[in-house]
Amino acid sequence: MLRFKKSIVYFFLLSFLLVSVSSVDAKRSRDNGHNTQIGLNGITIDNINIDFDNKTLIVTNTDEKTSFSIDRKYELYINDEFVKTTPEQRKLTKEMYRSIDLIIEEAKEIGWDGAKIGVEGAKLGLHAIFCVFKLLSADYDSDDLEAEIEAKAKKIERKADKIELRAEHIEDMARELEDVSDRMRIAIPELKELSWF
Repeated sequence: MLRFKKSIVYFFLLSFLLVSVSSVDAKRSRDNGHNTQIGLNGITIDNINIDFDNKTLIVTNTDEKTSFSIDRKYELYINDEFVKTTPEQRKLTKEMYRSIDLIIEEAKEIGWDGAKIGVEGAKLGLHAIFCVFKLLSADYDSDDLEAEIEAKAKKIERKADKIELRAEHIEDMARELEDVSDRMRIAIPELKELSWF
């Protein structure tokens, strides 16, 4: 019984932490040595900001104050100067634009879904606290409490597992984006102006 009570407290604290972190406007993490910030307006990884402004993709190196952008017609600009592209190069800029757009939208959706799961976890923690009072009843014992909480926790866990699968899909999309970036670097010589691309 004592171990279970510790588990309830731990779960409640963890749920509260998840809700607290999820409710912040931007998420900061330090994965693989990279400082990452995900906000409502885009993503910043180290010194590279990736954002959409009026349906134009803008990728900026904040240290060097250099950028490239791709507008909704998939036209490329380097440091705000138009770069004439061939139809083959335009296919690459289109692929880059669409890939980044999909990744950002999916990341935002995962963030919102994660916040919802955090709220469900906090509710479960509160529910567990109230269930402890049910132990005063002769018709309800610690096994009933454990079964009730575990059943609800499993539902939340299944939702979290689905989010994890979606996050793994984003990782796959990011690897594909690296390939597009490599092909763009080779196919569009003007991108060599950007030492960081």
